[in-house]
Amino acid sequence: MTPISTSSAEYKQFKEAFTQYAQYTAAVNNLRIFAEEQATQNLRQFVEENKESYKAHLQEEAKQIAEKKAELVAKRVEIAARKEQLKTTSEQLDKQREDAEIKFAQAEAKVKRGRALQEKGRALSKLADVRVFCTALSLPQPQENDIERINQIASTYFPNGEIGDINGQITLFSMSPIEKFISETGSTTNKLNFTPIRIIHDPKNLVEFLQKPGCRIKFLGFDARIKDTLEQQLDEVCPKEGRTFKIMYVAPKK
Repeated sequence: MTPISTSSAEYKQFKEAFTQYAQYTAAVNNLRIFAEEQATQNLRQFVEENKESYKAHLQEEAKQIAEKKAELVAKRVEIAARKEQLKTTSEQLDKQREDAEIKFAQAEAKVKRGRALQEKGRALSKLADVRVFCTALSLPQPQENDIERINQIASTYFPNGEIGDINGQITLFSMSPIEKFISETGSTTNKLNFTPIRIIHDPKNLVEFLQKPGCRIKFLGFDARIKDTLEQQLDEVCPKEGRTFKIMYVAPKK
């Protein structure tokens, strides 16, 4: 490669162009430095001019944050207080519920006792009639505490008071309880013990039962104290000559 002569026009042209480039570069650098210095100065001036307002802004933000924190603390305290209140209310409600359940159970038990006493009272009011029924058929006598059996016999065989009383005297109103028992159980007994009976309310009903075809009852026992009245009643319905049954009168125990 041939070197360029420093006296040549080409060299002068290159040198002039390089000088212009160097000057341009220097100018650009100077302008950049100036701009940076100016920007730094402007920033410093801006910060200096606005530092109080920015400080106030920061203080306001700090105040708002503090207020928010205080609100959150107050909310937490309120929530804790409500939780405690709810806990207390819940405990009170539980206690009230327990008390109510205890009172309900006590009332229910009282009602049950009352019902049991009523049931026992009703059963005891039927006991004498049931015992008459059992005596007539030679069945085991129920005891006072045998409530279920008393009610069962009374409701099954004389639900409408077929055995009852008149003015406190045990009365036989109908033979249907005896007839029903014999029919349902297939009893083969041929005698009935009516010694507790004081009044035969319907002698005709008694005779009709005893005179039915196939009736096994041939012997009846009655208290001797009602003999005269009963015989007079029976004679009006069925004279002795036409009877298919025999009555025995038992003297009361002294």
